[in-house]
Amino acid sequence: MPVTTSKYVLQTYSTPSALPPFVWSFFAKHQQHTNVLYPIAKKLLESESNGDVPTDSLWLTCSTTHNSAIDPTLDFVLSVTPGPQGAYPVFICTTLPVDQLRPDYILPRVQQMAETLFSSVPLERNYSVFAPVPIAHAFAEAWTRLTGVELDADSEYYSAKLTHCTYNTFRNRLPTQPVDRSYIMRPAVPSDIPAAAELCHGFAAVSVRLTCSFTTRKKCCSRRQSLSPTHHRNLSRFRTKQRFRKPLTSSETTCFGSTNSFVPDSPQRSHLS
Repeated sequence: MPVTTSKYVLQTYSTPSALPPFVWSFFAKHQQHTNVLYPIAKKLLESESNGDVPTDSLWLTCSTTHNSAIDPTLDFVLSVTPGPQGAYPVFICTTLPVDQLRPDYILPRVQQMAETLFSSVPLERNYSVFAPVPIAHAFAEAWTRLTGVELDADSEYYSAKLTHCTYNTFRNRLPTQPVDRSYIMRPAVPSDIPAAAELCHGFAAVSVRLTCSFTTRKKCCSRRQSLSPTHHRNLSRFRTKQRFRKPLTSSETTCFGSTNSFVPDSPQRSHLS
């Protein structure tokens, strides 16, 4: 059943095949902003079509009805899904422009998403969140208020930027050439996948591992930075140690994570973003 307010509605789905067409259209139309959730959804949908139905996934959408529009707009998509090396963090994506990510707009929606997630998955499942910075901050604070699980003392785990240029901002110049090597800039092709995979593997190999074991002590720390330029979209991820970690700037995406001690003696898991 959807959760309805005067302006927005939240809906949950347990499998990718249950996602309605407008969500898939949203993913396909906004691949730059959904570049984490969209590939995961497609992979899980393919697995589901082969008979491997995920039992530990959750998808949540938040749509808003505007007075001037007939159809609601999809503001946020949240996912809780399994990954090849363990459970992925909570991912949240949006296509809202930076100037619309105001507290008065996002806070009630993020609060409702946190409450819905809390009622839908075990508390220990949410050890980390990866989202555009103001959303990651808002979610971390909402989760702490709701559950008492507070941010880790070193809450920021991962920060990334999605950026682009236009015809107006592009400056044509010769690329910088390292003195000890040469290269040719070109679009990627399928044969580049093995080399790219090696780079991704190397990145994951040196990433901090998040350990899950159970503790009861809760502490909090939040860190903020100024807004980045609107042509950047920064993403943040936070973690918790029975605590949450939270993110950076407004067009950034930060990952907060948790060295959370949720399950006794559980193995370490690395999480790729």
